[in-house]
Amino acid sequence: MKVLLEKGAEPNVRLKKKVWYSGYSFDLSGVDEIGATAFWRAAYAADVEAMKLLTAHGADPNIPTMKPAGRPRTGDADRDVQDISGLPPLPVGGPSVTPLQAASGVGYGEGFAANAHRFAPVGMVAAVTYLVDELHADVNAADHEGNTALHHAASRGDTAMISYLVSKGANVKAINREGKTTADMANGPVQRTQPYPEALALLEKLGAANNHKCVSC
Repeated sequence: MKVLLEKGAEPNVRLKKKVWYSGYSFDLSGVDEIGATAFWRAAYAADVEAMKLLTAHGADPNIPTMKPAGRPRTGDADRDVQDISGLPPLPVGGPSVTPLQAASGVGYGEGFAANAHRFAPVGMVAAVTYLVDELHADVNAADHEGNTALHHAASRGDTAMISYLVSKGANVKAINREGKTTADMANGPVQRTQPYPEALALLEKLGAANNHKCVSC
């Protein structure tokens, strides 16, 4: 990466199609990386060293992915998803997942990979801390589905990240376009994703509403 950047590689080039996936015989992550930059990919991998290198060479840490056409989620491919938020619809190609949301675990709660690949101890928190403390990422920014970084941390049962984000002003009562609270994301929102009792209890204690709609229970 260093050699390429020093030779003039442009760090803010964005993908025009999906090229990364978490899969065995099919995509488990439910994340479409169209529009992602190298910095976004480094954030998704919780690679702080790479993020710092890219930033030093002019990478923009705020470029999100783009809203894909259709709904790529594997976990709810057969589920009718309704937008009940009342917010204006976001067009295809509009801003979607920020690097902070990528680092916090986008896709884990609504794909089929959540319990199979929960989180890297320390690594993901370190990446989120770098993005918030040093690059001043917006902890309450929402992706095209209305999920915040706190929704994604909750979907992995990551109590350390939940506590950190809340300490930085994350809205624990945030609700996504479908009507899911942060607590709902920790409570088995799709098949194959089991609830995280400790995270659920923490979120409820902090004020998040639990709608008791566990799908995998």
